[in-house]
Amino acid sequence: MKQDNKILANFYWIPCVLMLVSGLTKIFNISIVSDLYVPADFQNNLIYLGVIELASLILFTFNITKFIGFFLIISYWGGAVGVGVVIGDLSFIPVIFLVLFAIAFGLRVPSLLEV
Repeated sequence: MKQDNKILANFYWIPCVLMLVSGLTKIFNISIVSDLYVPADFQNNLIYLGVIELASLILFTFNITKFIGFFLIISYWGGAVGVGVVIGDLSFIPVIFLVLFAIAFGLRVPSLLEV
């Protein structure tokens, strides 16, 4: 039973690795990713978006700053959903990230799940 709780508590590494890949592709301006940002006219700001993504991810991985990191990550991906709605090009990727990080944070801080 204790082994299961440890595995669930370390679930947060799965969305963190996915977000790390997402941030690095923005920083290195990989053409597949930069083509996704043409409708929103964000191609010139991809490096800044990648840095913000990685900075909030670093804050989320440390225990002492996990709350502010979670808030920044949820704000970042919520903003991505909002931009997608405004330009009419809604993708499910930001929604998937939101759900994964919400589950990961709930498993990482079990006191939030207690009623």
